[in-house]
Amino acid sequence: MINKEIFYRMGGWSQLLFLSLLTILGLMIGIVLISITSLAFAQEDGIAALSQSISFLKTAQVVQTVSIFIIPAFIFAYLFKNDPMSFLRINIAPGYKFVLLALTLIVAVQPILQLTSYYNQQISFPESLSTIENWMREKEDGVKKIIEMFLADKSISGILTNLFIIAVLAGIAEELFFRGCLQQIIKKIVSNKHIAIWITAIIFSTIHFQFYGFFPRMIAGALLGYLFLWTGNLWIPIIAHTIHNAINLILSQIYFGTPQYDNMEYMGIEDHKWLALVSVIVCCAIIYIFVKRGRQIQNTNTSLS
Repeated sequence: MINKEIFYRMGGWSQLLFLSLLTILGLMIGIVLISITSLAFAQEDGIAALSQSISFLKTAQVVQTVSIFIIPAFIFAYLFKNDPMSFLRINIAPGYKFVLLALTLIVAVQPILQLTSYYNQQISFPESLSTIENWMREKEDGVKKIIEMFLADKSISGILTNLFIIAVLAGIAEELFFRGCLQQIIKKIVSNKHIAIWITAIIFSTIHFQFYGFFPRMIAGALLGYLFLWTGNLWIPIIAHTIHNAINLILSQIYFGTPQYDNMEYMGIEDHKWLALVSVIVCCAIIYIFVKRGRQIQNTNTSLS
């Protein structure tokens, strides 16, 4: 039987270190499992075809997502809290009003993210930092190549599998890890909920290794963090994250192989910047409702405690 009192007494920095160790352990286990899986695929398709095998890449993505994000999040919650589900805020079903507001917000914010993506793509580095820029481009191209291999499979089963891996599984896994665990740990360290949200959003965006989409992903991460803060329910950012990924995936699937695909992330937004202004107004209205309802929930919880 594990003596959980040892973990309960740990401070924020110790918890952060422990979560990091769990993540590294998960990464190592994931590498082993992917290596074992690769042997099975290599026997069937041959080693030369392994890097081009859609089935292998999708299997590897699932293993990696589960081992790096989901398992460490649940182990951490189990060790450090009496009620893991309550700590992760997944013990209560979300109210339908919050779900509808979150879905409206994640759709309404898309023009803002597209405009941010457009300007993010325009960032250039001085000649002295060309090595760093080349490294970032290589990482970006590597991730893009894998995504395009997923998108190339336009069969019904391929599209449904993509939706599961890129939208559903990623939405659940990343929210459990980043908002459910990391954001709460950082909040314990810095004692400021807003700083915790933005630090988590920066880490969330960095970990994707898509540097020319860094700022829109950071904004999306912060928005998800605030949804968690305002509602106190992790299912809300999970649903919003899943829908956000699904929207982008479906659009990518539709435009893949067309001339519009390369500029899809900010398609037309530079010519219709007024959409971003409308987006800001709509988002501010929805955020006001969230903040107001969030305060009501906090006041109710305080009065009951």
